[in-house]
Amino acid sequence: MTDIRTPPPMLEGPLTITLNDETLTALNQYRQAYHSWSMHPGFGPKGERLNQELAETANTLAKFVARLTRDTK
Repeated sequence: MTDIRTPPPMLEGPLTITLNDETLTALNQYRQAYHSWSMHPGFGPKGERLNQELAETANTLAKFVARLTRDTK
């Protein structure tokens, strides 16, 4: 295990990863949130809610992908 203060190495491509069910679900949720966000003008309470949903799903997806690539060298 590496020291948590040490940043992870930069990944170099091309990189192939297999998405597990959890990560695939997160990707699909992000895609749906992005579609909803992109189809709305972004104003008012609904726009704010869609912005928040997009940010949350992007964050969740990033965490899952980071876990999948953590041990990639």
